[in-house]
Formats: sequence, C-alpha cells, structure tokens
Amino acid sequence: RSTTQRNDRPASSAHRPSEVHPGRTPLSVWRSPEFAIAAGAGLSTFGMGLLLPVLPAYVVQLGASATQVGFLFAASAVAGIIVSVPAALLTARLGRPMLLIGAPATVALASVWCGLAGSFSTLAAFCIVEGGMAGAYATASTSAIIADARPQRSGRALALYQGAALLGIATGPALGGLIGPQHVRELFFTNAVVAALVASWLAARLGRDQEPV
Repeated sequence: RSTTQRNDRPASSAHRPSEVHPGRTPLSVWRSPEFAIAAGAGLSTFGMGLLLPVLPAYVVQLGASATQVGFLFAASAVAGIIVSVPAALLTARLGRPMLLIGAPATVALASVWCGLAGSFSTLAAFCIVEGGMAGAYATASTSAIIADARPQRSGRALALYQGAALLGIATGPALGGLIGPQHVRELFFTNAVVAALVASWLAARLGRDQEPV
C-alpha cells in the first residue's frame, strides 16, 4: 500500500520533464525576435568588418599619418565603451527596440558620410559615431537576449547571438581584403546598406508580439 501511495504522488519538480513551449518549430525560432537580434549582430559586424582591411589606406589617402590611423581605431572603440553605459539606461527607460533599431539606422547615415568624407577630421567624426552606435547596439541586444530567452534556453540564445557576431567578424574582413582599398568608398556605402537592412529587419520583427525562445 505504501508503495502505491508513493507511486500516486506527483513527480517532484526535479524530475518533471522540461516544459516545451507549444508550437516551437525551427521556423518559429527563425521568426523569433532573438533570431532577428542575432542576425542583426552578424550583419552589423560583417558590415563593419568590411572596412577593417582598407581603412588604414583610406586614412592615408586623406593625408593622415600612421599615428592618426591608430587614433581613429582607438577613438571608435572608446566611443563604444562610453556609450554603453547611457545606452543601458536608455534601454531601461525607452525600451530595447528604440536602440536596436535606432543604432543601426544611425550607423547607416554615418557610414554614408564616411564614404563621402574629404578630410580626416570628417572621417574620424563619423567613425566615432559608428563606434558609439555599435556599443549601443551591443548593450541593447545583449540585454534583450538575456531578458527574453527562457531560462532553460538562455545558453542557446546567447550562443546563437555570439556565433552570428563572430561569423560577421570572420567574413567581413576577408571580403573587404579581397575587394581592396581601391574601392574603399564603395565599401562604406555597402556598410550603410547593410546597416539600413538591419534596422529595417529589426523594425519588422520587433514590431510583432515577442515570445521567448
């Protein structure tokens, strides 16, 4: 009798099977906000990576020195660090979609001006804007992945995000190096198109009902 009573008891939470969100299929994951954010990260790093191999030669064409080339890279990275803190505050106050869409849209405009730059100072100013917006997107997108993913799938969501970003980092510079510095202005315009596509993609995806992955 005691054995029967034990068998009739509901299984403890430690032994219950993991809950499966109804209707989750590969297609629904592809349509999820988390996938859109990860794809946005991959495209963003791809677009920025296009410029890395050719930017030093472009800066030299504008009459800058090797020291100024180093300053440009450092200033862009510092801008991303500085912007990350207020971006986190704005994300909490205005919501993540504001930055997730606004940051790549700003990068698109800044990249156009970089391609049209006739002086090092103009190029540096808009590259710093791009660096700051990259930091803002990284902050908003990471917080979105962590907040929206289900606890049992947070690792998968973060892996998807990091994998997409690293794929962009790997492929962007490779393609930029193949194209070469003779088309550097066109690469800036290509980055602008990519960033605009990211903003449009996220605007379409994040405007729908969000379900955790």
